[in-house]
Amino acid sequence: MRAIFRGVTGPQPILTMIWRCFSMLLTVWSITGCDRAPLLPATVATPVSLHFEISGMTCDGCAAMIESKVAQLPGVTGCDASFETGRLTVQAIDMTVEDAILRSVVDLDFEIKAAQPADGIPNKDVTSALWPT
Repeated sequence: MRAIFRGVTGPQPILTMIWRCFSMLLTVWSITGCDRAPLLPATVATPVSLHFEISGMTCDGCAAMIESKVAQLPGVTGCDASFETGRLTVQAIDMTVEDAILRSVVDLDFEIKAAQPADGIPNKDVTSALWPT
């Protein structure tokens, strides 16, 4: 502590001491890495299960083709297309992949719309998602 107060003379000794303490604090702060932004915990996305109704599937090969295309999308962790029920169920890391799923199925020349979930949120039609009116 004596090093901080050594040589403090003149009309403003208090301000000089405050400045030296502040300078030392800044030095310690930058040496320890406190001047960098703290590491914040990454936000954890809640996995979701998305359900779609697909029309135009005529065989199990169509379902396999859709599964193959959708499974390659980033954020998709699993998918299951059923020719018998005309439904596609996709497990994803979050809801942000929904538009990519819609686009990829439309690119395969199938019609797709979001199925009515249990919570009652209305369907999202592919035409309104891709070509707003």
